[in-house]
Amino acid sequence: MKSINKNKLFILSIVVLFFAVVGTLTNSSIINNKNTVEKSFLAKSQECYTSEKNSQDLKVHFIDVGQGDSILIEKDGEAMLIDAGTTDHEKTVINYIEKQGINKLDVVVATHPHEDHIGGMPGVINTFDIGKMYIPQVSANTRTFERMVSAAKNKRVKFISPVVGDKFNIGNARCTVLAPKNDDYENINDYSIVVKLEYGNTVFLFTGDAQEVSEKEMLKSRFNLKADVLKVGHQVARSFYQQYRRNML
Repeated sequence: MKSINKNKLFILSIVVLFFAVVGTLTNSSIINNKNTVEKSFLAKSQECYTSEKNSQDLKVHFIDVGQGDSILIEKDGEAMLIDAGTTDHEKTVINYIEKQGINKLDVVVATHPHEDHIGGMPGVINTFDIGKMYIPQVSANTRTFERMVSAAKNKRVKFISPVVGDKFNIGNARCTVLAPKNDDYENINDYSIVVKLEYGNTVFLFTGDAQEVSEKEMLKSRFNLKADVLKVGHQVARSFYQQYRRNML
């Protein structure tokens, strides 16, 4: 376990961004707070970060699913899962959650219907008790999406399409939906459900794969987007990573 402070939160935001591009990057380089390059400094992806040392505090797990997303959040005996990686990583996600002693997911968020985010959802739905499940108001004509819908139907899990401003809690940590604002995007990535998670003075911003259109809408909505940890979409992360490599080489 690691306790989050401001320096580690900044480093973690970079870690999450890099994982979205290339999975585990334990052999990559970053610039530390002394402006020197330190290799092999990035944290392993399947570590748990807590807001305090107390085991009852907020825990955020970034599960290594390679090219894709899967984030497990625990607070006060409740659990939330944001995305479940690809179909190939279905067992990885399930096994990781089970190792935490979790048998119920109080909230599940499928940010958008791309395979690298919902591929493992059918297995997750079939394995765990599910409380609420949020998905955006968009479907996909894919086998992956159909499997998720079928699994939810068989378990009688109802889908909820959130609207901007909706709030819910994980324990006493507060979640607010910031996107999507509309229902007529050209790019499915912009349908991504964006969740702001707040606990005390610690703020996480989980953006799925939201791109420029959705980002501009959030900015125009005048939300407080300040966060200690920002999880960005892999398209944005790829651009950042390419620019970073150009600057470092």
